[in-house]
Amino acid sequence: SDEIGFKYKMSNIQAAIGYGQMERIEDLIAEKRRVFDYYHNSLGSLSLKMNPEPSNVINGFWMPSIVVDQNVDFSKQELLEDLKDHNIDARVFFWPISMLPMFEKKINNEVSYSISSRAINLPSYYGLSEPEMKRVVSIVKKHIPTIVI
Repeated sequence: SDEIGFKYKMSNIQAAIGYGQMERIEDLIAEKRRVFDYYHNSLGSLSLKMNPEPSNVINGFWMPSIVVDQNVDFSKQELLEDLKDHNIDARVFFWPISMLPMFEKKINNEVSYSISSRAINLPSYYGLSEPEMKRVVSIVKKHIPTIVI
């Protein structure tokens, strides 16, 4: 049976990797921001939103996410399959916890259910090249229309 559990333990290897990354955190964040900026500039005319960055915050852009506008005919699954067909690994966006089998469904959480159905996380490896990001953008553009005014 499924049971709710929590595991906060970090292994020695995870700690060593984290420590190594902290030694070069500024470079990693700069590269993540470069990847996000490319996507943001390339996809800005589409009917979607991307990670916000409030004026008093510096976003590390760990995962560039797109959330397609509600009024758009969009299939998250079709986009993910098209990316996969082109050997591009994208991740599903986070789904509401209440969708997991061990929790009671809370379908009245309309916002979280809606967002999870129309959002994905784009490839975000800090070493992505411009041609690689251009491939991602070209596929995303096939699935999402430009902004309707």
